[in-house]
Amino acid sequence: MSVVVGVASALRAPRVLDEGRTRRPWRHRRGIRRHELRARVEAARVRDETNEQKTHLFVCVHGLAGTPDDLCAMEARLLSQRGAATHRVTCNAPLNSFDGVDAGARRIVEELREVRKKYPGLRRLTLYGNSLGGIYARYVAGLLYAESKDGTMLDGLTPCTFLTTATPHLGCLLYTSDAADDTPCVDLGGRRI
Repeated sequence: MSVVVGVASALRAPRVLDEGRTRRPWRHRRGIRRHELRARVEAARVRDETNEQKTHLFVCVHGLAGTPDDLCAMEARLLSQRGAATHRVTCNAPLNSFDGVDAGARRIVEELREVRKKYPGLRRLTLYGNSLGGIYARYVAGLLYAESKDGTMLDGLTPCTFLTTATPHLGCLLYTSDAADDTPCVDLGGRRI
């Protein structure tokens, strides 16, 4: 039923909004209108370029073979929060996500150290990961906690939230079962999750 509703809404004529603007129906062509999402994020960043002290760092980690643009919508939403600084991880995009969780998480920690220097007034840290990015974020949290002193991370950041979406925390049945040893599968060069 939802497919029929989606097709019907795509075939409707554009609606006229206030002030003579029109709203085009949703079209799924070559991704999710990335240029519009990027424009929203840049506009939010420009509005956000005030002298307001950034106190909360939101780190967004993309999934396997993803790009930082995969999380533009999330970043645009987070930038509306007062005192929020956002960072979309770039060190694993797009082909660096194939060399294992350990290597990718260590790159993310190094990237976060650079971000920490950019915003000296930060006090809280939130990690958000989508798909394999959630596994990376979980490993990053473990690495930061292992080197932490007095319960803070990255030289004084208090962990606030850990959030993942569509993350296989329990692994993938096919590649973690004994059947995987007998089944030809793609070896991505990393460890099995």
